[in-house]
Amino acid sequence: MKWEKFVKQQGTDAALKKMFDENPDVFDGSMVRARHVLINPGDNKAKQEEAAQKLRGIRQVVEQEAAKAVAALPPTADALAKTEELFSAYAKQYSECPSKKDGGDLNFFPRAGAMVEPFAKAAFAVKPYEMTDVVASDFGYHLILVTARKPGTPKKFEEVKEDVRMLFAMRLREAVLGQMKPKAQIAMTPPAAA
Repeated sequence: MKWEKFVKQQGTDAALKKMFDENPDVFDGSMVRARHVLINPGDNKAKQEEAAQKLRGIRQVVEQEAAKAVAALPPTADALAKTEELFSAYAKQYSECPSKKDGGDLNFFPRAGAMVEPFAKAAFAVKPYEMTDVVASDFGYHLILVTARKPGTPKKFEEVKEDVRMLFAMRLREAVLGQMKPKAQIAMTPPAAA
């Protein structure tokens, strides 16, 4: 009950309206389709940097190879399909996500609720057939290629106010846990022998 009271205090109508106004694609039903390459280096800083470099290298190679391939194609060929084909091959080879079998294809997903926030935010920030820079999430490091976008239908705040409230509460919880996690201490005490 304390948490619900805290959320209610923080989630004023003004705070909810601000979230709605700043994130129209979260509430209008917009969707993107994306492929990704996931590498999970764990907590080792050197391996994290290595993973980020590998993903940046993949991005650079895909961009270069796609540009060469497109230049060699006849004008009627689908240049965008070549980028997706190249990216898919790298996902199959290097990704640690179960989607690797599908070339990293994640199908369509909405702005909120289906993917972790850093991933969704990055995917919605680029246009179709653009790649993100390296994106860090709780799952590891991602390179994302957006392959399609479905625009949503603009909504009025009153129509989606409860959805805004739910997302506000979820993000507030993530923020609070993020602040508490580094300070948390877990002690396990085995039961006393009988």
